[in-house]
Amino acid sequence: MRKPKIREIREAVRALFSRPYTIDFPRQPSIPPETSRGQMKWDDKVCVGCGACARVCPTGAIEVIDRPRSDQPCRELVRRYGMCIYCGQCHVLCTTKTGCNHTTNYDLACVDRDASVEQVKKELVLCEVCGEPVTTWAHLRWIYERLGPLAFSNPALFLAAGHQVVPSLEGRQAGLLRTGRLKVLCPIHKREAVLSDIP
Repeated sequence: MRKPKIREIREAVRALFSRPYTIDFPRQPSIPPETSRGQMKWDDKVCVGCGACARVCPTGAIEVIDRPRSDQPCRELVRRYGMCIYCGQCHVLCTTKTGCNHTTNYDLACVDRDASVEQVKKELVLCEVCGEPVTTWAHLRWIYERLGPLAFSNPALFLAAGHQVVPSLEGRQAGLLRTGRLKVLCPIHKREAVLSDIP
């Protein structure tokens, strides 16, 4: 067995009586830098419920659930922090750029898994012909505000942004007439309405 050197003994004794280099966590909170990637948080006032974050999430931590047949049609965005790897793709590719943001909160340990789930609900827009989901009212209003005066070129968008259109399946017609272009429609029926208007 090799005998320890004097230098090694000196370092061991110094380490015994010196302060630790690390912080005293969890007894004292650790303050991360402002640029750290911590827990993602939705800003309910900015988020439009478009679902772009769910499409780019590599782990499937964000799920979009449409409930068009309920009394109040809504879209639920569910984020499961237990599956999140904090890659930041939902923040980088967010439609509004500030709908979801990183926080500096990294201590997400919990006993109950339901405590690590966050939900956002947005009112859903349904196609006035087939009743399938189109998008959310918040998303339509966001598009309307971005377009400005150009929104007047799309009557359905203009009416929907003012929330003056109430999608209803009552009085449904067999085919779309020229006036169908004034309705909020899914892409399939929007195409049908445009083609029916071509002489």
